[in-house]
Amino acid sequence: MTFQVADTVDPGPTVIQLDNRGKVFHEMVVMKLRPATTIASLLQADAADASFQPFLEGGSAVLFAAPGTTGTGRLAVTFEPGARYALWCNFSDSAGAP
Repeated sequence: MTFQVADTVDPGPTVIQLDNRGKVFHEMVVMKLRPATTIASLLQADAADASFQPFLEGGSAVLFAAPGTTGTGRLAVTFEPGARYALWCNFSDSAGAP
């Protein structure tokens, strides 16, 4: 499973689309990060089954897509200038898969 996204996006309103070309249900969580948060800290929290909440600024938004769907899942997000965001999926393709 992969996300194909740009490293940066322009601030302002943006529509995110999740196409699921896989064979299992997937999600994409959009999280606004606190300034000091790193992706490594999110990975450590995930490995420890800890909450991401201490690393986030505000809430998060979730987009779901059923297997084999394209163009059906869309989410409107307003990206803030200078803010950092992470995309995350908690579902795996099979037992033991990342």
